[in-house]
Amino acid sequence: MGIALKRHGRIAFAVGFGVLLLLLATASQGFVRDEGYYFRAAREYHAWFENLFERGLDAFADNTLTRDFGYNTEHPGFVKILMGWTWKVAHVWLGAVSGATGFRLGSMVLVAVGAAFTFLFGARLARAHGAIVGLLAVAFLFTSPHVFFHAHLAAFDGPIMGLSVAATYAFWRAASERRWVLPALVLFGVALATKHNAVFLWAGLGLAVMVARGRDWSFSDGKLSLPPLPIAWFLAPIAGLAILYVFYPYGWVHPLQRIGAYYDYHAHHEHYPVDFFGTMYTAPPFPWGYAFRMTALTVPLVTLVLGVMGLIACARRAREVDGDERLGLVLLLVSCLVPPLVISFPSVPIFGGTKHWMPMMPFFCIAAALALMEAVGSIRYRVVAPLVVVAALVMPFTDTIRTHPYGHTYFNELILGHQGAAVLGLPRTFWGGDARPLLVVLNEKAAVGARVYTHRMNYSDWQQYVTDGLARRDLVFVNDVASADWAFVNHQREYQDAEYAVWQLGATRPEAMVAFDGVPIVSLYRLGRAAAR
Repeated sequence: MGIALKRHGRIAFAVGFGVLLLLLATASQGFVRDEGYYFRAAREYHAWFENLFERGLDAFADNTLTRDFGYNTEHPGFVKILMGWTWKVAHVWLGAVSGATGFRLGSMVLVAVGAAFTFLFGARLARAHGAIVGLLAVAFLFTSPHVFFHAHLAAFDGPIMGLSVAATYAFWRAASERRWVLPALVLFGVALATKHNAVFLWAGLGLAVMVARGRDWSFSDGKLSLPPLPIAWFLAPIAGLAILYVFYPYGWVHPLQRIGAYYDYHAHHEHYPVDFFGTMYTAPPFPWGYAFRMTALTVPLVTLVLGVMGLIACARRAREVDGDERLGLVLLLVSCLVPPLVISFPSVPIFGGTKHWMPMMPFFCIAAALALMEAVGSIRYRVVAPLVVVAALVMPFTDTIRTHPYGHTYFNELILGHQGAAVLGLPRTFWGGDARPLLVVLNEKAAVGARVYTHRMNYSDWQQYVTDGLARRDLVFVNDVASADWAFVNHQREYQDAEYAVWQLGATRPEAMVAFDGVPIVSLYRLGRAAAR
């Protein structure tokens, strides 16, 4: 057993490193809207470290912390601080990657850590098949187009997915091994310092233990006796808040006020428009089960079917076993269900496409891998087994390759792909990051000093395109389409007023377009003044 664990550790490291290299080699997505904010935040946060020794104690004064860390306070600092350092080392010092990839590298590292722990979780849960299940789980995870897309971005969704599976695995181990208590606390704390939804991770871990140890519940003499919770669960909020505080310098001087304001912001988050089957939802109640239905339409069909089969099999198995294996199975089930369930309540703001319940995906893919190996195990002719495994991965792999770098626009065969989703009124894109290929056309055809309306691409994104040499330096960013010579238009129904404005300026045919399977995603228009030149 010890030899197997050591071997699994080496494989996990190789898996994580391999995923990191894969992400670096395929980081060709455009800069999505929120990335621009995080590019800027990472630079400003890093400036505090660069000037730390010069400032001395003044570096810890409230006015200094507010100036350097007072931007984008609605998210904790850990990932942005990490992105600042990876940008500094990989781009500025080594010149090994572009500026944007330098920022994205910090997020990719945490996704790669999550890949390693996805392997470990699957390998430990399926001791009969061991490493094969872990490897298949990672393969299913990164052949899910939406996951593969978000795994590259300088944002928090890939990192919280990775840290959720890492913390859950460590918590599982800590329930029976004291040496895992500290790693579990640290990983949960880093998750809390990454994104606010780590709170639901902690709640889910407690729920899983209560369910897994349900046989220890008792009621006698009018008293209810509950099963004991692991010490790591009780210590997690203390350790988590301490680590959150360390990586939230904006709140160092006024922690209760500022960290409280951070949580209050997310408790009362604004409602973004949601285009769902032809209805534009702008306020509660939102459609019940939205996250579950979107998952059913945006996960490759093979992975979806195997994942559901795997969850059913895990639920049955959990009723038959006890101890460590039962806890692992229940952790997998709860970790799959809690993230989409939280989003599915009609009063919860929906924004961000599928990325906000993405922490479920490592566990869902482990379930898919378990189901596949159970199916393979029942095959009489062993020579056929490898062919079945390859066949199961062909369609997800093909879907991911075919949709890259537009994986967040992917819909599966249940809704007849991109065309079916467009006809039935589902969102074609989100975040405004699909215009990158159109910059080539803009650079070639725009006059010197031309003004460009970028629609869902924010100014920091535009600056990064210019800095990385993807957009000409003489082109001028403008916020008003009426004053622009060129205009990008993202085909999101909630923002179609921008396209109407472009048409009113006389531009009825785009100069160039990004489309997938004939479905327009983003268009570039040459407006009246530019057309006349």
